[in-house]
Amino acid sequence: MAEAWNSYITRRNEQVAVILVNHGIGDEVPDPQRPWLLRANVSWQHSGEGELPDRNEMETIYGLEDDICQIIEERMDATMVGRILRSGRSEMYFYAAEPGPFEQVVHQALAKHPGYHCECFAAADPGWTHYFDELYPGPEEMQQIQNQLVVMELTKHGDRLQVPRPVTHYLHFPTSYTRESFAAEAGQIGFKVADQFEEEDDEDSSELLPFWIVIERTDAVQLDVITAVTIELMRLADEHGGRYDGWETPLVCDES
Repeated sequence: MAEAWNSYITRRNEQVAVILVNHGIGDEVPDPQRPWLLRANVSWQHSGEGELPDRNEMETIYGLEDDICQIIEERMDATMVGRILRSGRSEMYFYAAEPGPFEQVVHQALAKHPGYHCECFAAADPGWTHYFDELYPGPEEMQQIQNQLVVMELTKHGDRLQVPRPVTHYLHFPTSYTRESFAAEAGQIGFKVADQFEEEDDEDSSELLPFWIVIERTDAVQLDVITAVTIELMRLADEHGGRYDGWETPLVCDES
């Protein structure tokens, strides 16, 4: 199966949740050879701010998760698909051919980590419903992941993320009218139109959005800042039947 692991922050049942998911397998599942969902809930010993583990314990949690993942995949031919940090625990999710000795195997891994406790659950889920409903990112979460990747690349090149600079955004719409109505509203929150063009969409596509617009505004690009900007544009585009398609910005580094 494909591997594309990324994390995003969201809320589940009014609580902060940090979700790590292999979204690269989204087009390959459900796997008929692995119809059983296995879940291991490991309780933390300490929580930091925001209902998540403190920094010191997080390193221990990562090691514990690695041990559980290794033994489950080796002993049960299961595949890990994601993990959720929330409510004082780490929830690890696997799919397997059958439940087998899941609980016993997990507790073998826990023997290396005294003081930690785990609850194990197994349920038939041939359609991988839990993966798609609870782990797989929706459009806004996927944009958050894309933002992370761009910000990480900028950071690698020494970008001063906190420095405001022109940021260019790309969107497309079904008609010139919906594009213009979007542009008018975007202008009210400081965006300027940099370009507009029409491009033929794939004739086989069920959603034709050939009317493109390129807009710009000066913003910093720390992850929380750019995520707030892109989500606002996504929602505004959706109100006009359009779709957000990403952003770019020049590199801003320290003067040499």
